[in-house]
Amino acid sequence: MKKTTLISSCLLILSFTANAQLDTKLNILSLANRKPEISLEAGYDKFSLELINGLIFKKWGQASVYDDEGNYLGDTGYKRFGYNGVLKANYYFSPDETIDGWKLSPYLRYRMTNVDFSDPVKEHRFGAGLMFGRKGLMFDQFGYDLEAGFGYWVFSKAKLRQSGEPFTLEEEFPFFGEIMNSLRKYDIPFRASVFYRIGG
Repeated sequence: MKKTTLISSCLLILSFTANAQLDTKLNILSLANRKPEISLEAGYDKFSLELINGLIFKKWGQASVYDDEGNYLGDTGYKRFGYNGVLKANYYFSPDETIDGWKLSPYLRYRMTNVDFSDPVKEHRFGAGLMFGRKGLMFDQFGYDLEAGFGYWVFSKAKLRQSGEPFTLEEEFPFFGEIMNSLRKYDIPFRASVFYRIGG
């Protein structure tokens, strides 16, 4: 499913980019959180399509451990690796040039995660939602893109890799653990990216 989605998205964007404005982006927030994302946005006037590809390296249940004197002892958590793919359609309300300014963006997201418990777990999720944000040039061909949104994981399935039995992924939280885990069905994205304008 991941390969089909990626290939279809690439072909769609390539057919759309013949005379389009092209921006390539790096999500600074995800990079700092060990979930690096890069994206390509192509469009003109008020409309664009954007393909986001990301990898997940952050440990599952990661937390920093300190002793009684405040000395850092290390991190806890289980090794995790995953893929995060998003296809967005952006509508810009009043662009200054092209594909910039305030925007509204419906999106589709696919995420695959492997967590190395003693019996490893693999999870597939598919969701949809809406984002709102602002994009603009800072100087020359460099700019910023700030977005926030809300979505819902329409499909979510995790299973043990060895036996294939269903599994429920939950994290341990110091406070309100049950409430926090119940929120896993919602997708609440925040993105702060820098971009380079490479064509148009």
